[in-house]
Amino acid sequence: MDDQHPKSLRVLSIYERLRKGEAISKKREAERFSVNEKTIQRDLDELRAYIAEMFQGLMELEYDRKKNGYVLKKDEEGWLTNKEILVVSKILLESRSLPKEEMDRILKKLIFQSHPQNQRFIQEVIQNERFHYVPLQHNQPLIEIIWELSSAVHTKRIVLIDYKKEGSDAPVARKVKPVGIIFSVKIP
Repeated sequence: MDDQHPKSLRVLSIYERLRKGEAISKKREAERFSVNEKTIQRDLDELRAYIAEMFQGLMELEYDRKKNGYVLKKDEEGWLTNKEILVVSKILLESRSLPKEEMDRILKKLIFQSHPQNQRFIQEVIQNERFHYVPLQHNQPLIEIIWELSSAVHTKRIVLIDYKKEGSDAPVARKVKPVGIIFSVKIP
């Protein structure tokens, strides 16, 4: 087996657990991966350099004496607060614009952007609204369509759409040059 393969799995495992808020002990990691503590220290040094470059001060890998291990410290500005997640979640849920699968996927990712200690709490706060979420009747995935239209707006590209007037049975093909995207729900 390639020597780099176990190292990459080891480093990714450590990084993923750090992102979940776990404290990483060099001794326990050395035992877990059957390597010495110097190897784990090199892994942590590589992760520290990666985090410093990618997150430019919003996150740092530090030793926490109370937890007796290395932890990922995120500047408070780097995490979404519970209040921010709640507001964005409510706006998304109340819009009823996305199919349930797309909505659930986005909310899961949004919650993951909160501090690991807060994730369970915010999940419980919006749980009832997620459960009772009733999407609009179109049942079409929209994320890809919205992305493509946004791209067409940005690049000033003409797109071909099928347009169906309300009350009409047959759609009409139209070439359009979109200039923006708005969302509107017609309430009967």
